[in-house]
Amino acid sequence: MLDVILKRVSVRNYAPTDLSLGIRSRIDQVLGSVEPGHFGHQSRFALIGRAAAQAEERVKLGTYGFIKGVRYFIAGAVGMGENAEVDYGFALERIILEMTALGLGTCWLGGTFSRKEYGKVLKLAEGDFIPAVTPVGHSAEKRGTVERLVRWGAKSDSRLPFEQLFFTQDFSTPLASADAGRFAEVLEAVRRGPSASNKQPWRLVQRDDGWHFFLVRTPGYGKLVKAADLQKIDMGIAMCHFEIAAHALKLPGKWHDANPCIAAPEFGEYLVSWG
Repeated sequence: MLDVILKRVSVRNYAPTDLSLGIRSRIDQVLGSVEPGHFGHQSRFALIGRAAAQAEERVKLGTYGFIKGVRYFIAGAVGMGENAEVDYGFALERIILEMTALGLGTCWLGGTFSRKEYGKVLKLAEGDFIPAVTPVGHSAEKRGTVERLVRWGAKSDSRLPFEQLFFTQDFSTPLASADAGRFAEVLEAVRRGPSASNKQPWRLVQRDDGWHFFLVRTPGYGKLVKAADLQKIDMGIAMCHFEIAAHALKLPGKWHDANPCIAAPEFGEYLVSWG
């Protein structure tokens, strides 16, 4: 799974081929094994065929032209509550990595889809909402024009430098990869994570008692999509990558709440710790 993290890319252009019965069965197994997140929220997911959704619910699961050729989506719901989007982001990123391991393409969608239409298919319970969805299918051989433009606009092939994301003791001391020891590979897995508009809102501070995760918000970004907190979804993605990499490298630790009372940057807030 650590190798999968490093090779996974967003796919917006899909081949017009169906998913085999075996692949769909494996996807259902993955979706059925999702556990509650650290903050206690249980997300539920379903594999949705566009043709079936149109026939049964009379909905067209469009993506405003950002995704081409896809026949299936993975969509999910979670109950409203504090850090619900974090748990959802963790769960869906784990699913996306499993899809990558199966040789399938995916793409995080947080704003370019109709939550109302997907809600009809998922039969939302009272208090549930849909933070994000992903198309899933076989990638087309070539990227389309829209995909190239979106990747360029979002700077999808670039990431912030290591020293701007990771720190030691407090936010005044950047942490270099060479000084991160056995956790250097774990942090690189976090750095490579996808995020809404590639904003990378996660910041990690290392202390003797472990690693402390902070969300540093992009001012005004929450106004773009009001139906879900996209940057908390991003924090779930970062947590997912950190846990997978730490387990793969047999490094000790688990999630816990232990606010280190470190002065956060402007627009920053403590989220969770690992140690």
